[in-house]
Amino acid sequence: SSARAWVKNSWIIGLPALLMAGQLFILIFGVILMTFVSFMFLDEA
Repeated sequence: SSARAWVKNSWIIGLPALLMAGQLFILIFGVILMTFVSFMFLDEA
């Protein structure tokens, strides 16, 4: 039963951390994508 409690605790800690890491990755990826797109538009103009 202790193993089951450990798995439950790791999920409680790990899932929000995973979601936060995912949001951070999406934020960084979005900034890089916007920068890349703006550079493309500046290059054409």
